[in-house]
Amino acid sequence: MIRFLKTSIALAMLVVAGCADGNGAGSPENDARKPEVFANTVREAIARASAEYPKAPVACAMELQNLVENLGDLSGRPTGDQTATYEEIQGIAKELVSTLNKGKASSSAKEQLDKLVELGNKLPGAEG
Repeated sequence: MIRFLKTSIALAMLVVAGCADGNGAGSPENDARKPEVFANTVREAIARASAEYPKAPVACAMELQNLVENLGDLSGRPTGDQTATYEEIQGIAKELVSTLNKGKASSSAKEQLDKLVELGNKLPGAEG
């Protein structure tokens, strides 16, 4: 829960800093509209959830719920030609939230989480 709170505070600080910076070239707001930046944000959320999974399935579920909410309606997001990948990420994340909120780790949940990592690595800007 503390990690979630720290992540939320850090995200809020970034948003506030972006609002104060204006809309000029290179501003955080403009950068957030780039498919590579958006993809990186999604990959980071998946990585946080994956790191939480072995020790705290419920914390993993919270990370994934945040991801689902942040993806929201994909029509307004900078998905580029990867909309189908984001939709698949969103669907798997929703299923995992439901499974993990029961507090139990399972091999099928781990497989789904591994699939999320794999999908995240298909997004723009992924290394490797």
